[in-house]
Amino acid sequence: MMKQKEFRSKVIIILAPVLYLLNLLTFSLAQEPEKQISFYDFRGDIQAFTYDLPLSDSFKEQYKKGISYAAPVITHDNDNQTQSGDKIYMVFFEPVEKGGWRGNLKKYGLSYVERNDCTGMDEPEWVVVDKDGDIAVDCDGSFLNTSISFWSNAPDGGSIEKGGAEELLASSVPEPYAYPDLDAYYSFRNIFTVAPDGSLIPFKDVTNTDLGVDTDIKRYNIINYVYGYTSESEERSGIPGFPVAKREWILGDIIHSEPKLIDYYDPATKKLQYRYIAVGANDGMLHVFTDADIYFNGKPYSPGDEIFAFIPRDLLSRLSTVADTSSHAFMVDGSPALFQDITTNESGYKKKSLVFGEREGGRNYWALNISSPDPFTWSVKWHISGGPIEINTPLTKNISELGYTWSKPFFTAIKIAEGVTKDIMVFAGGYDPLEDTFPEPFMDSNYNGKWDTGEAHDAAPGGTGGYDRFNPGADNMGRGIFAVDIEDGTLLFSATYGEGVEKKRGISQTYNNMKWCFPADISVIPYSERYLLMYAADIYGQIWKIVYDYDADTINAYENELSTRWKIKRIFTSNPGSSLAPGIGSGLAYPFTDSDPDTPSLNYMDQGRKTFYSPEVSLTGNEWTNMPVLYFGTGDRTHPRYAMILNRFYAVADTDTLIFETELLNLTCNELDADADTDNDGAINDKQDDEALRNELKQLFNEKKVKGFYRIMDRQGECKDDLNADHTGEHVLSQPRLFAGVIYFTSFQPLFDDPSNPIGKNYIYAIDYSYGTSVLNHAKDDEKDFELKTLEDTYVSMTGPAIPSGIEIITRKGHASGYANIGDKISGIAEELGSNIPEPPGGVTQMLWEIE
Repeated sequence: MMKQKEFRSKVIIILAPVLYLLNLLTFSLAQEPEKQISFYDFRGDIQAFTYDLPLSDSFKEQYKKGISYAAPVITHDNDNQTQSGDKIYMVFFEPVEKGGWRGNLKKYGLSYVERNDCTGMDEPEWVVVDKDGDIAVDCDGSFLNTSISFWSNAPDGGSIEKGGAEELLASSVPEPYAYPDLDAYYSFRNIFTVAPDGSLIPFKDVTNTDLGVDTDIKRYNIINYVYGYTSESEERSGIPGFPVAKREWILGDIIHSEPKLIDYYDPATKKLQYRYIAVGANDGMLHVFTDADIYFNGKPYSPGDEIFAFIPRDLLSRLSTVADTSSHAFMVDGSPALFQDITTNESGYKKKSLVFGEREGGRNYWALNISSPDPFTWSVKWHISGGPIEINTPLTKNISELGYTWSKPFFTAIKIAEGVTKDIMVFAGGYDPLEDTFPEPFMDSNYNGKWDTGEAHDAAPGGTGGYDRFNPGADNMGRGIFAVDIEDGTLLFSATYGEGVEKKRGISQTYNNMKWCFPADISVIPYSERYLLMYAADIYGQIWKIVYDYDADTINAYENELSTRWKIKRIFTSNPGSSLAPGIGSGLAYPFTDSDPDTPSLNYMDQGRKTFYSPEVSLTGNEWTNMPVLYFGTGDRTHPRYAMILNRFYAVADTDTLIFETELLNLTCNELDADADTDNDGAINDKQDDEALRNELKQLFNEKKVKGFYRIMDRQGECKDDLNADHTGEHVLSQPRLFAGVIYFTSFQPLFDDPSNPIGKNYIYAIDYSYGTSVLNHAKDDEKDFELKTLEDTYVSMTGPAIPSGIEIITRKGHASGYANIGDKISGIAEELGSNIPEPPGGVTQMLWEIE
C-alpha cells in the first residue's frame, strides 16, 4: 500500500498597495491584523491621504467579473491517481468600495476537444467546460456569458455575483422573521470555534469575553453577521439577539487561499464516497463545501453546500472588524493542506488532518482531525502560535520566532531511531510586516515606480537615514525553518537566526546569516524516511539547503545536541548582483581572475531583490550537470508596482557550496537560442559570429566554468531581439513549474500611465531547462518562410487587472496541458494561449497507483 502524498500546487499573491504610488486597491498589505486598511488608504500607513482619485469605471467593471489569484485546482483521477481528473475548481474575489469584499467558489469540467473557433488551436486540447459539457471560455480564457458552472442552474459566466457556492449559501439563510425560536436562525449553518479547553463549540455559544466585547448587544450583532445577517439585532417577546435583515453577500473574499480537495474512499469498495472542498476566507472562517449529495446529522446537503465552517480562536476578538465594511481585514488567508495517514480509524477511513495557516491574518497554524467524513465528529488536533502567547488552550504550542504564516505546510516522514518513524510537518518561518517598509514608501511624483532624488520618503525602522531600497539590518520574526510532529504539533527541529557562535548540530540550530524572514513554501524532496532534502528561500534571495540524513550519525541520539543528522547550508545569494553584461563569454575562465577584463564583480548598487517562492528543482540536473538544478525568480509581491529593483530569473546548480551571481552566466537576451542575435549588435547578417559566440558560451557550461544562468527581467527590452517591448519593473511572482524539460513561470509588470487604473501586463514564460532558450513559437510575426527562435518566443504577454497565478499542469489520458489564472480569465500557457504543452518522448504514460 502506498501512502498518499500531499499534492501541491502554486499560489500567487495579489496586487499590494504601492505606498505613495496611488495604487488605489489596497489588496495585500501584510500589516498587523488589528490595523484595518481603508479601501482608499493607498499610502498604506493608516493615515488620511490628500488625493481622492476614483477608480476608473473600466477597472471596476473588470473586478465585477471576479478576480482569481490562486491557481486553478484540478482533481486527480479517482481510479488512477497518477493522472489528473476532469474537474476544476476556482475561487474568485471582488473588492467593494462600500461593503464587505466578496468571494465565491465555482466548479467546472475539462474536456479534450478541438477549438475550431480559435486561431492556432488546430489540435484537440483540454478545455474548460460547463455543467452541460459546453465550452465555457473564449479563446483568450474569458468565461462566456452563456456558461453555467456546475452548482448553478442558470448562466453565470465568470461573474462572481452569480452562481457558485455563494449563491447556494445565500439562499440557505432563513428570512429574519421566519421563526420564533432564536436558535433556528443559526442551526442552518455548522459554524464552530474553539472553547478555552480546546474543544469545538457552535459559534453561537461564544461569550462576550471570547469576542472581546463588553455588552451582549455587541455579541449578538457579531453572531448575526457571521451567520449571514446584518450587524444588528432586536428583542422579540423579551428575548434579545434576533436578526433584523439578511446580508446582500455572505461568503467573504478568498484572495490567497487555494482550495484543498478532501476525498474519502469507501473502506469496502475503495471507490470515492465523499468529496469536500476546504478553503479559507477573510470573513474569519475556514469553509468546507460538499461536492456530492450527502446526509449528516439529520440534514441533507447538495453539491456546493457549505457543510462546515471553523473560526480560529485567535480571530474571535477581531470579528467585529469583518462587520465593519468601511475597511478590509485579513483573516483565514492561508491555504489548507491535507495529511493522510496510512492507518485507519475505527470506521476504516484513512486518518486525515487538515492544517492551515492564516497568512496575512495572523501568526498561527491550526490542525483539525477530519478522519471521519462526518464533520460533526471533527475536532481540533493542535494549534501553533507565533510571538507572545495570546490564545492559550491545552492544544496550543508556541514558536516565538514564527511570523505571519504564509508558508504552506508540507508533510513527510523521517526515521529518528531504529523502529521509530515520525510523521512531520515542515514549514518556513513566515513573513515579517517590517518588510512592507522596504523599499521605503515614497511620493512617486512622476509615476515611474522609482524613487528619484528629491522625492519625499518615509524612514523605515532600522533604515540608514537615506533612502533604503532594502532592509540593511535584520527582520524581527519569521527567520527560520521548522519541523513539528503531525500528531500533536510538538517541535522536532528548528533552524533560526542567532547571534554569536552558530549552533550547527542538534535539533535547535542557529545561524548568523538567517536574519531575514522566510515567507515562501519549502521545496521538499523526500527520498525516503532516512533521507530528506529541502530548499528554502528567504525574502532576500538567499537559498538554504536543509538535509536530514539518518545515517549521518550512528552515535548520537536524535535529540542529542551533538547530532549531525540535520544539516543546514546557505548555497546561493541573489544580492548583490553581478556586473557581467549579457552574452559575455570570450576569455572567461573559472575561477574568475582580476586579470581577465570580462571577469564579473559583485555590484553592490544592484541589491534589494526579494524572493517569495522557493525553487522548483530538477533533481537529476539537466544537459550540463547531473547535480540538482534550482529554478526561481525574484519579485516583490508586497510592492509589485515598484520598479527600482532589477529582478531576475535564475537557474542555479546545487554544488553544495555558496554560489554568488558572479558565478552564473548572464543570458538576459536568450543568447543561446538558434536564431538569437547572440552578440547583441543588431546585425542580421553575421550568423557565423553569433554561432561562434553561442558555442563559446555553451562551452562554459560543459567545462563547468559557470554554475548556472540568469535573466534580468527589466533589461530584456534592451536586447536587440526584443526592442519593441518594455520590461521595466517586471517581477517574477510565482513558483516555476518544470515539466518535460521545460520551465514555465508567470510574471507581472506594472503600468504607470494612469494612477486611477492600476492594471499591468502579465507574462507567461516557457523556456528550456538547460539553457533558457525558447521551446514554443510565440512570436509568429517575426517569420516569413521558416520558424525563428529568439527572445520574443520565450514568452507571451497580455494586459489585465491582476497579478497572474502560478502554473497548473494537467496530465490526463496521455496528454498534457497547462493553465494559469490571469485576473478574470483561465488562460492556456502555450502558443496562441492554447493549453497543449510539449510532452515527454512517447507521450504521458498512464500508470496505476493504489492509494486505499
